[in-house]
Amino acid sequence: MPEEANSRSVTTSRGGEHIHDVIELHRLPLIHTTLRRGSPQTLVLTKQKALFERDAELRARQKVLFAWLKTQRSAFADTRQSVASS
Repeated sequence: MPEEANSRSVTTSRGGEHIHDVIELHRLPLIHTTLRRGSPQTLVLTKQKALFERDAELRARQKVLFAWLKTQRSAFADTRQSVASS
């Protein structure tokens, strides 16, 4: 699992502010910095280890739920065919 991952994108000052606000509002585990050299500016996002850990936990939960769904397949069977052939 990586410790960090960087991403850079070109943004306007208003677009960058919006992204900063969304990251703060949702408390995302990202470090966000705007390189204010020239125009357009560059937004640098750094994913922190917590984001990778959260994603790994989510994938593990989804795997367990999918296994459960497979065991319950008959409960979700399509019964329309048997009704149509009657």
